[in-house]
Amino acid sequence: MTGHSFRRYRFTKRTHRNQDLGPFISHEMNRCIACYRCVRYYKDYADGTDLGVYGAHDNVYFGRPEDGVLESEFSGNLVEVCPTGVFTDKTHSERYNRKWDMQFAPSICQQCSIGCNISPGERYGELRRIENRYNGTVNRYFLCDRGRFGYGYVNLKDRPRQPVQRRGDDLIALNAEQAMQGAADILRQSKKAIGIGSPRASLESNFALRELVGAENFYTGIAKAEQETSADDADGAARRRYSYPGAARH
Repeated sequence: MTGHSFRRYRFTKRTHRNQDLGPFISHEMNRCIACYRCVRYYKDYADGTDLGVYGAHDNVYFGRPEDGVLESEFSGNLVEVCPTGVFTDKTHSERYNRKWDMQFAPSICQQCSIGCNISPGERYGELRRIENRYNGTVNRYFLCDRGRFGYGYVNLKDRPRQPVQRRGDDLIALNAEQAMQGAADILRQSKKAIGIGSPRASLESNFALRELVGAENFYTGIAKAEQETSADDADGAARRRYSYPGAARH
C-alpha cells in the first residue's frame, strides 16, 4: 500500500448524487473539480441548454435540472472535454479496458457523408471505442453522438462477413467478383432500376449510383425532414465556426 491511509480532515465530506444521463454517458459528480469546461463547451459550441451549473461559491453541481438524456447531438464530446472523468463513455464501460491496452488507427466515420476523422480503438479483435481525431477543415475537435456511439453493429456475431445471395430459402456465399458480376447481370436484365443511396456511403459511391440509374430514379436514403434538419445544423455549425471566439486563433 502506498501513501497515507488516513486523513486529517475532521469534517464531513461533501458528496453529490449522480444523474442518469441516458444510455451513452455516465455521470460521476464526486470527481468534479469545477473547471466549467463541460458547461462552456455544451452551451457555446454544442448549442445545448439542458446542462448547466447550479449552486454558488464552493458548492456547485454540474448536470441537468433532472435525470434524462442530454438533448444535444454532440453531448458525447463531454467524455473527452472533462479532465477528471465526471462524464464517461457508458458503452465502453460495459467492456472496459485501459486505454493503453487498445490499438488505435486513423479512420473516417461512415455514419454520414461528412467524413469526420476518427480514431477507433480495438482490443482482442473487438471494436471497443471511437474517439475524435482532429481535422481543421472537417470536424475540428469534436464528433457527433452517432459517430461516437453508433458502432455496436460492428461487433455483432451474426453480421455478414462476405457477400451472400438468396436462392430460394438458402443463402449462398459469394466472393467479391461473383457478387459484382451478379449485380451487373441483374441491372442489365431489368427494364427500370431504382437506386437508393445511403448516408453511410461515400459521396463518390452515391454519385456513381445516381449516374447509373438516372437522377429521376435515385433516392438519397435520407428522409426529407432529416435533410432539412441536417441543413439547419450545417448552417448553425458554419455560424459557430466563424463566430466562435477561438476560431481566429487556428
